[in-house]
Amino acid sequence: MSFIKAKSQYETGGALVFRDIDYLAITYRLLRKEYDVLATCLVPISEDQKGMNHVEKMEMLKSKTKRFDEEDVRRVYSVQGMGTGKHGKNIDEDGKTKIKGMESEK
Repeated sequence: MSFIKAKSQYETGGALVFRDIDYLAITYRLLRKEYDVLATCLVPISEDQKGMNHVEKMEMLKSKTKRFDEEDVRRVYSVQGMGTGKHGKNIDEDGKTKIKGMESEK
């Protein structure tokens, strides 16, 4: 019942909703890159998803699970110049972190 009430929030937030599969199985299928199985379990919730065929669903899932490269990590976890990253680590201009007075490579 709460899913029905919050459906519009899931839709506007771009949520991925699955049926007949648990979180452990989703993780396993993602690690094995078994997008076919995940696409079969996907419940199309947004208008974009409703218009997709099976192959398009697989491609969409694949695009949302790409590997983070070093630039992605820097963008998410650090700020420009000397500052504090998302998790409270001091970061200098070279991308090195300083934790409790010790400097380590990022």
